[in-house]
Amino acid sequence: MTWLFANWRLVLLGLVVAVLAYMRIEVGWLRSRLDRAQARAKELQDYRTTRERIDDAPVPSDADAARRWLHDRKP
Repeated sequence: MTWLFANWRLVLLGLVVAVLAYMRIEVGWLRSRLDRAQARAKELQDYRTTRERIDDAPVPSDADAARRWLHDRKP
């Protein structure tokens, strides 16, 4: 106990360093979680955009598809 009272500045410095290290770990964890959430949101938005583009595209009729298939075949 005497050592703690004699070196209170070192003990206080150690506590401050420990708290700062803990805060850095927590902030990094929160930041990585936020980055993952933003990446998921962007992926979902890209999926929605692609689905809308597919849904808005004109669908060829069966006759057009058969004509294209016959045209693309090599004799």
